Amino acid sequence: MVNKYILFFFLFLSQIAVNAQSIIVLNDFTNENIKYHLVRHWEDGTIMNEGKVDGVIYIKKNNYYYKRNYDTNLYSSWFGTIPNDTLDDADSMQAAINYAIKTSQNLIVPSGRYYIDKTIIIPKHFHYSMKNVKLDFSNATLLIRNDITVFQSDNWDSKVDSRMSNGIILGNFEILSENGDTNSYALKIQDYHQGSKIENISSFNVKNLLHSKNNFYLELYNINSNYNGRAGKRFLFEGYHALNKFTKLTATNSDVCYSFEGGMVAAIDMSNISIEGCAVGINFSSEVYNLHLHSSYFENFETALVFSNYIHSAKVENNYVNFLNNESSYFLQYKGLPANNITFNSGNTYLGTSMKNLVKNKEDIYGDGIVFEFNKLEDKSIQMMQLKMGKNIKINK
Repeated sequence: MVNKYILFFFLFLSQIAVNAQSIIVLNDFTNENIKYHLVRHWEDGTIMNEGKVDGVIYIKKNNYYYKRNYDTNLYSSWFGTIPNDTLDDADSMQAAINYAIKTSQNLIVPSGRYYIDKTIIIPKHFHYSMKNVKLDFSNATLLIRNDITVFQSDNWDSKVDSRMSNGIILGNFEILSENGDTNSYALKIQDYHQGSKIENISSFNVKNLLHSKNNFYLELYNINSNYNGRAGKRFLFEGYHALNKFTKLTATNSDVCYSFEGGMVAAIDMSNISIEGCAVGINFSSEVYNLHLHSSYFENFETALVFSNYIHSAKVENNYVNFLNNESSYFLQYKGLPANNITFNSGNTYLGTSMKNLVKNKEDIYGDGIVFEFNKLEDKSIQMMQLKMGKNIKINK
C-alpha cells in the first residue's frame, strides 16, 4: 500500500514538471490563448539567445525561452495580417514570409481581402536537400491601389545565378488593381531553380503581370490575366530561361501576350497557352533552342508568332489558330537566318484564312529551315501561302 502511494506521489510530481514546461499567453490583439513550450534550441539546432526571439514563434518569459505550439504550417495571421480593405498588410505579410523562407516551413495566408501598399520581398531560399517552402494564399485577394510591384525576388537585377533560389512554391491568389492603370509588373521573379513553381494566380486591371528574369526549371501553371484594353506585355521573360514548363497561361487583351527578350531560351515546353486579343501573341527576340509549343489557342491577333533571332530548334504542333477572316492577321513573322529550324506539324488547325496569312514577311535569302506540314492541301492554297514566303520554305503535304 505504501509503495502505491509512493508511486502516485512521483507520478504527481512528474505531471507538475511536465506542466512547468509550457505556458499560455493571451494575445491582446486577437484575444487568443496561445500555448508555448520550453525550448533550449532554435530551428537549426543552435542554442537559443535574445537575437532569435521574434515575439511570434519564439518568446522569452522569466529568463526562459518558449516556442509556439503548432503542427506543421505557419499562418500569416500569427504575424498580424488581417483581411480588410483599408489597413496595409504588407509589413505583417513580409514578416510571415521572411520567417517561412528562413526556416523552410510552409505558410498559409487565410482567405480574405488584403490591402497591399508596398512591395513584398521574397527572400532567397536555397536548401541543399531541395526542401520546398510553399506560400499558399488560400484564394485570397490582394488589393492594390497604387502603381507597385506586389512580390519581388530579393536579388532582383543581380548578376545571373549569383543568389539563386530553389523549392519556392507561390500561389493561390488574385491581384486586383483598383487603379487600373499600373505600369509596374505585379510579380518580378529572378533566378528560381529546381522545385520552384508559381501557380493558380489571376489578375484584373493589371496590364503587366509577370516579369521573369534568368529562371531555370521554373514552372508556371494556371496563371490568368484580363485587362480592359489592349496594352502591356503581360508576361515578360528576360535573359536566360531553360528547362521551364509553362502551362495554362492566359493573357487576354495585351499589346504582347508573351515576350522573350535577350539571353537564350532552351528546352522550353509551352502548352494550353491562350493568345487572344493581342497585337503580338508570342515574341522571341531571344536565341531559341528546343522550343515545344503545343495544344494552345490563338484567336483575335495581329501576328501570332514573331521569331527575330536564331531559332535552332522549334516545334509548333496541335494548336488551334483562328484568323477570324481578318486579312491583316498573320500567323508567323520570322527573320530569315541560316540556322533556322522550325517545324509546324499537320496537327495545327488554321481557320478563317485563305492561307496567304500564314507568313507575314517574305525572305528570299534564308527561307530554308522552316517546314509546314499538312495532311491535305490544295494547290491553290499552296500558291497563296507562297505569296508571302521565302523561296526555300518547305511545304509537306
